[in-house]
Amino acid sequence: MAELDLVENGSVVVGDAGRIEAVGRYSDLQREYPGAEVTEVQGVLFPGFVDCHTHAVFVAARFA
Repeated sequence: MAELDLVENGSVVVGDAGRIEAVGRYSDLQREYPGAEVTEVQGVLFPGFVDCHTHAVFVAARFA
């Protein structure tokens, strides 16, 4: 993941449950999701980089 892809004129479709359903070019998603509500934003949209591999804190010594 040394480089990030850039989708110019991109869009994100968010479903009723608040989850992302699709990501792509605006013109493509407009055809696929006709009548969807559009909210325009300026700038760059980054995905949330979340490390889902977590552990509870271990406070004892890690060596024997």
